[in-house]
Amino acid sequence: MQIARCDWWPVDVSPRARWWFLRLTTPEGESGGGECSDGAPAPEMERALATLAGEIASGDDRAEAADVLAAWRARRDAATEPRDRHRFATVAAAIECALDDIAAQRDGVPLWRRYAPVPTTGVVRLYANINRGVRDRTPAGFARTAAQALADGFTTIKCAPFDDDPPAGQTLAQAGLVRIAAIRDAIGSQAELLVDAHERVGLPSLLALLPELESLGVAWLEDAVLFNDIAGLQRLKNATGIPLAGGEQALTLDEIAPAIRAGVLDVVVPDVKHAGLSATLAIARYASGAGLRISLHNPTGPLATAASLHAIAATPNPGLLEFAYDALPARSRMISPTECLEGATLRVPDGPGLGVQLVYPIQERLA
Repeated sequence: MQIARCDWWPVDVSPRARWWFLRLTTPEGESGGGECSDGAPAPEMERALATLAGEIASGDDRAEAADVLAAWRARRDAATEPRDRHRFATVAAAIECALDDIAAQRDGVPLWRRYAPVPTTGVVRLYANINRGVRDRTPAGFARTAAQALADGFTTIKCAPFDDDPPAGQTLAQAGLVRIAAIRDAIGSQAELLVDAHERVGLPSLLALLPELESLGVAWLEDAVLFNDIAGLQRLKNATGIPLAGGEQALTLDEIAPAIRAGVLDVVVPDVKHAGLSATLAIARYASGAGLRISLHNPTGPLATAASLHAIAATPNPGLLEFAYDALPARSRMISPTECLEGATLRVPDGPGLGVQLVYPIQERLA
């Protein structure tokens, strides 16, 4: 396959988030999409995507798709700084998604059929990640958003209560605990509550919090420490019965396999945007074979969500899919067919390729 053109767009979602999308086009006019949100700060993403577009448009305008993807994976593997590795990996994952989209369109099949002969489900249950939809970062603001998610049919809700600087007189851990308690008061026993620590709380402080988290009925604790900190995860596992989740930053199966083999994670949460479809499925299948739960990490936009739906359709025993609740109310208009929630579920697209495409110009669709 040859690629003649690369287009890319940022979309400002909130003061906390910007989503990034790319489109690759063949000389015959076929196009495929990918999402590379959360890959790096804006200036770095702009440089990376401009570099990609320049590489594709150089020479005789006939870049070989396999060479383009291999070059960005090579950048990922050669990077010595984690942030560079993450940025290159996210661009490579979006390239892989766009190329798979084109190839599946050529075959006239949904994208998941490139990875599995029979889907496990046509309808995927979602949980609400409220973190990017909370504009008022007070405990009351978290509670209101959680209550609205519950009213909208979500029975599993995730928060990231340690992301914000604490008020005067409170530690980061104490402030986060107040937010968690406010959410629990708002949702009662009607919904499960997941907590993502984003590695923001030191391990000693987090260990001290565990009794309170248990009393608040936390259903999993995510990214308490980095997924490859096996000793830290083991200390947590020895100290609590709360299931431990992690793996969103794993870019290959080799990176997370030691934690899976050690049994220090209960839920593995790979991310299609960073690992790419093929590596995400390799991680999910390996973890499932080891008896772990699978729940794809997906706190961003509609193309990443569509790709995640296809990945789930090819994953054995998939769990809930993360959904960026209320992050951008107009997100459904960014793609065609529009993204249509049915309660707290989405259907796996059944059209050729991703089954959805960005509608251009994006910013006008959001106005």
